[in-house]
Amino acid sequence: MKLKQKGLLLVAFALLVLCLFPACNKPDFNKIAGVEWDPNAAVPLGYADFGVYDVLAAKDSNNLIIINPLDGSLALVYDGQIVSVSAQQVVPMSNYSQQFNETPANLSLAATGSFNSTISSAFSENIDVPMSNGIELHTMNFTSGSLDLNFSTTLQQDITLAITFPDLISGGVPVTKNVTMTYGGSVPTNASTSVNLAGVTADFTAGGSTVNRLRMNINSTVTGTGQPITGSESFSVSANLNNMVFTNATGYFGQQNLGIQSDSILIKIFNNATSGTFAFTNPTLKLTVNNSFGIPIDMGFSNLQSINVATGQVTPLSGYPNSLSVPSPASMGQSTSASITMTTANTTNLSTIVSSTPKYLSYSAAATTNPAGQTATLNFVESTSKFTVDAELTLPLEGFAYGFSANDTMPFNMGGNSSTTDQIDWAMIRFNVTNGFPVSVNAQVTFVDSNYVPLFTLVPTPVEVISAAPVNSLGKVTNSVNKITDIMIDKSNFHFLNQVKHVIINGTGATTNATTTPNTIVKFYDGYRLSFKLGVQVQANVKQHL
Repeated sequence: MKLKQKGLLLVAFALLVLCLFPACNKPDFNKIAGVEWDPNAAVPLGYADFGVYDVLAAKDSNNLIIINPLDGSLALVYDGQIVSVSAQQVVPMSNYSQQFNETPANLSLAATGSFNSTISSAFSENIDVPMSNGIELHTMNFTSGSLDLNFSTTLQQDITLAITFPDLISGGVPVTKNVTMTYGGSVPTNASTSVNLAGVTADFTAGGSTVNRLRMNINSTVTGTGQPITGSESFSVSANLNNMVFTNATGYFGQQNLGIQSDSILIKIFNNATSGTFAFTNPTLKLTVNNSFGIPIDMGFSNLQSINVATGQVTPLSGYPNSLSVPSPASMGQSTSASITMTTANTTNLSTIVSSTPKYLSYSAAATTNPAGQTATLNFVESTSKFTVDAELTLPLEGFAYGFSANDTMPFNMGGNSSTTDQIDWAMIRFNVTNGFPVSVNAQVTFVDSNYVPLFTLVPTPVEVISAAPVNSLGKVTNSVNKITDIMIDKSNFHFLNQVKHVIINGTGATTNATTTPNTIVKFYDGYRLSFKLGVQVQANVKQHL
């Protein structure tokens, strides 16, 4: 007779699934070499050896770095972008429409009972582009967009128009358009044309006299059809700027408040933690501002705090430097950067940001453009310009922790049928753990059904399955510690196994001497290892199956 080892292996796995850190990675138990075993025998199920990158949270694998290549000391680095402002946000170009209404007199026409002559005239209009936030446009090179012109008249004459835009330059010359409006026996007479702005350079200063303006010069020729001119006819021009996208622009872009933007960094190492005290003794928070706008910007930071998602507890930071001046780059294509770094030296309670198992570091930022107001130096912006603020939280893995609790849930499927478990009188699982990490873990396992109703616990109270390794005065582990733990599974619980659908694992832990010698500092290095041997002894009732 052979008994499947799958169910018992899962039970064993449950005991060690919470290791070292509350958000630890579940080590890859596929590394353990499994064997077949017989009843009435104690046999090894396998052996495994794990390093730092196996044990720490899988979700943090990209955040774990070696900060000191000389000694292999480790840190977790979390980063995020708390502000990102695009060129289109700083210089928004919205669709705009402006209409101009002319009288026959503007076209040099006088009232007459029958008009058979030809009269030419010239007039000008200004397209004044409204800009928000005190923006004053000087020049702009367009990537795309259009200036759409619509004409309408109730004059019963033929009209030709030559329109010139002296401030829109394409191919080195001003943009021109010609329009013909032929009277067809009824009014109004309509016509339209469009200027493709792609590749066009615009001067919004009207020759250096103002801002936000494009001039439109119209030469008209009216050819009589013999119809009367009453003097009350209408002639209208509609100018529509649509879908404008710029390559770059210059001007003065105002003293804009780019707004207070809030964000947070998820500190993933605490994903499963529910309580406890943590202290990282040498954390740093670096805020870096990158600016490729040709605009000086003042930056302010506020509301830096850690948030415990489980309890809602907020721990504000205090004393941190909260302002930063970011200069303008000298020319297009360049960028500038500036940063501030918060440490325990300049931020009073920075080391507490990971106390009480916070899971987020949140912050707000505000930016003001042109803090000194308008100067002789023009602002500039490119379509690719950005203003960003990056936050980088570095947690060197040094400090202390105690009383931290964590839990996790894993699926469980014994497989087989009740007759399989009826063959077992009792089973004992042995963990032989050699721990090179300065952390101890006590664990308790509860087996529940599909509705998460508890069926039985593996141990009545949490049992220590991992003993903390000792450390020297520098917080470095001096030697590994071996711990053998035997867990008995009574026959009375075996008939529940086929009902079990989930295993809930609860663990509590502490760093070396954290409770007996408070605030003992421990440090983590890339050479730390955790290994264990897993064995099972089963007493099966063979006689009843003879």
